[in-house]
Amino acid sequence: MSTVNPVIDLHEQRRAALAKRKIQYPIKIYCIVDDLSDASRDTLIRQIKEHAFQSKVIFSTRVYDSTKYSNDRDIIHKQGI
Repeated sequence: MSTVNPVIDLHEQRRAALAKRKIQYPIKIYCIVDDLSDASRDTLIRQIKEHAFQSKVIFSTRVYDSTKYSNDRDIIHKQGI
């Protein structure tokens, strides 16, 4: 039985889309949030995501995880609102 790895398949789809747009060095924006539901409700995040899409920039949202991502641990600092 053949199974498809969805992560690898997603990366292949992105590569194909980038090749189609002829982008040699893609720009990536990572939106790191405390809770994914916050990202869907936040107007500013939605505006940035839409602008990134129109500009053909890769936009990705994920949850903050300092144990999994060293950048979260070393670079991101909480800022008071």
